[in-house]
Amino acid sequence: MAAAEAIDGYGAAHSPGRWNMRGVRAVYLASRVALGLLEVVVQSGTVALANYAYYPILVPDELLMRLDRTRLSADWRTMMRGRDECRTLADGWRSSAASAGLVVPSAVVPEAYDEGEFNVVLDPEHHDFRKITLEAPRPLSADARLEALLTRAAPPTA
Repeated sequence: MAAAEAIDGYGAAHSPGRWNMRGVRAVYLASRVALGLLEVVVQSGTVALANYAYYPILVPDELLMRLDRTRLSADWRTMMRGRDECRTLADGWRSSAASAGLVVPSAVVPEAYDEGEFNVVLDPEHHDFRKITLEAPRPLSADARLEALLTRAAPPTA
């Protein structure tokens, strides 16, 4: 994947996530590589981790707004109602143009939020988005045991 494609937000617009509707561009980041890997595994269900890479992205703190977790219901992690809730909150954030990025908890490991590990949703259409710096991709060398665990845990295909 070319660097520009990594942060253009079109992937999320095509395959919406928890914090964006179909057709709405968004860039999803994780504050730590390990959390990002967990997100990829859970969201994509992939068991093939070979040839993965990650892009370090530098987002100035002043471009980020932190979501107040008390605004989330007990159902925020659920597939349907929870995603609708999160998307509504994110739509309000985007409409306000208050920041280029929204710091949000991971639905995979929400407890990590209180420990300083979180996800970030970037709005590539925000006027300050150009202040975000994308570094060159770095190879990801996940332990082969992880892939073996995922292979054993993968449901059979028809």
